[in-house]
Amino acid sequence: MSESSAQRKLARGIEHVQTLQGEAAEFLDEDAYVFSVERERRSAQKIAHRCFATEIKPTPDHWPLLAGEAIQNLRSSLDHAVYALVPKRKRGASGFPIYTDTCEFQVLGRKLIPRIPTPIAALIENAQPYRHSPQAPSRDSLEILRTLSNIDKHRTLATIACAVELEYIGFGVGVSIEQWRPATGK
Repeated sequence: MSESSAQRKLARGIEHVQTLQGEAAEFLDEDAYVFSVERERRSAQKIAHRCFATEIKPTPDHWPLLAGEAIQNLRSSLDHAVYALVPKRKRGASGFPIYTDTCEFQVLGRKLIPRIPTPIAALIENAQPYRHSPQAPSRDSLEILRTLSNIDKHRTLATIACAVELEYIGFGVGVSIEQWRPATGK
């Protein structure tokens, strides 16, 4: 049995993600960024530290294209899966809805899945960000996919590199931290 359109889209999206992950790993290994620290002695008891990342090698120009292709294939795979479930004579506006708000899903999202089997419609509703991640639906993976898909369709994706993996500071007895402004805002 041949793969469905949804399966092919999903496989292609995963392939793009794996390619991007591999290239990103190589990029990190090439020392594309140099890190430096400035120390300023303010008194016998106070030292200020500032950490910097200097770009030596820019991110590749094709990364936004590769990321966009991955995003669109992953998003389209969901729509293709739903479309395949709609009877051919009743195909119209159908797709995999993604909503962070219950009311919006009920009013707008249900219109995209009215003719598919009830158990599948229930699975789709249970996967919605407002249900799956009720404390922070905007951080749900489906909502992130929807957001990135819309950005890629309407604006230019930009890739940036970030290499701060472990953000911490250690200090000895008698040393205190007066101010802490980590790059991540945590």
